[in-house]
Amino acid sequence: MEGGRIDNAVIARNLVIVITLQLLAVGAGIGVILATPGGAGFSYDSERYLAGAQAILSTGEYRSASGLVSLHWPPGTSLVYAFAARLLGRSPQAIVLGVNCAAYVLAAVALQAFVGVLIRQAPVRAVVFVAVLLNSSWTGLYGKLWSEPFFLPAWIAMMAMLVLALKAGWAKASGGRAYFLQATPCMLAASCLLGIAYTFRYAAIAGLPVVAVTGFVALGPRRAATAAPAMAALFALPIAAAWSLAGVAGSWLPPRQLHSAATALPDVMGHAAAGLGLLLDQLVPVHGAGPWAAVPAILVWVLLPLALVIRTRGAGRHELLNAFISSVAAFYFLFVAAVQAFVDPTTPLDLRLLSPLLPLLVASIALSMDSMAGAAGAFNGRARLLASVGGAILAACLCICAIRSLRAASDRLPWPMAFDAGPTAATGEAR
Repeated sequence: MEGGRIDNAVIARNLVIVITLQLLAVGAGIGVILATPGGAGFSYDSERYLAGAQAILSTGEYRSASGLVSLHWPPGTSLVYAFAARLLGRSPQAIVLGVNCAAYVLAAVALQAFVGVLIRQAPVRAVVFVAVLLNSSWTGLYGKLWSEPFFLPAWIAMMAMLVLALKAGWAKASGGRAYFLQATPCMLAASCLLGIAYTFRYAAIAGLPVVAVTGFVALGPRRAATAAPAMAALFALPIAAAWSLAGVAGSWLPPRQLHSAATALPDVMGHAAAGLGLLLDQLVPVHGAGPWAAVPAILVWVLLPLALVIRTRGAGRHELLNAFISSVAAFYFLFVAAVQAFVDPTTPLDLRLLSPLLPLLVASIALSMDSMAGAAGAFNGRARLLASVGGAILAACLCICAIRSLRAASDRLPWPMAFDAGPTAATGEAR
């Protein structure tokens, strides 16, 4: 009994440490956002969102600066800024960083839910949390008036619900009606979250087949058919509500002119591979190898552990979840690249579209590392050595991800001068 109390105390202490580290990471991320040089950043898209917010405040309708109904950008971002501006009594452009900090906290909550349902070990969850949340490609998004600060929390929360639905669907012991009731709320919540994400970024449409296939697997064919009308209604509800609040007749799909992508698709895929290489470089340095190191690296950390585990004991739920996460990442990547080829084949892929891949890739590394560690115990000889070395490499990659994110955040935080003291401090020169 006493030993049990000691174990519980150790678990509680470790949990407190992990939660404290995560709260510090959230605080550091907010500090990075607030320390954005020159204040909030603006771009062409930002001006569109800002004009929409000001039009909603002045006329109650979501319109562009020219007074036309704005359909190329969904109304969610402008609605958030209009509501926050009216609530705080300030102009939309004056509250960008404050609103983004609130969205950043929501992203942290969604990310914690995602890694919490996906990864078993608390220390690994903390490393993944820090590696993603403080990554410069993420914190940089929250320093600008863009739609990603609101799109990402909804997308990640949707992924967490899909993982929960799959785990409930695979829980054979619960069976029957209890199994249906466990998985169905998760699928309904995922559908609603996807609709919310779509009100901020049309790219969320890539999640529709993901949700549909996941519902089919988690619920089974008959139960999925029963839940499909409710799922469709919950997906449509936030979209209809957003356009209704925007005060104009909206569009369910962005009005785009489609082009032939037969000759442009290879070029667009090249841009997309380069973007994926830049995203991978945010995790593990690949400067010398170039962007084409991204694809083989991802294949190695996903397919090699899966092959090793299947050879020893068959694919368990842990490996199936890794395959699911990796498949969603691959599908989303190919989807946005193909859409870019059809819509505007002459323009490189907007790298902001790849931001939802970051938590999926880091979580996949962590899941592969855990699979390799489990497979090593079932091997002998060279196979065991390969699994052990592979697990160690993946663990090092995960640590590098977290260290690089911490370093990027540290470089951007406004530390006191006492922390910057060095050999050149006496002369007053900048280091």
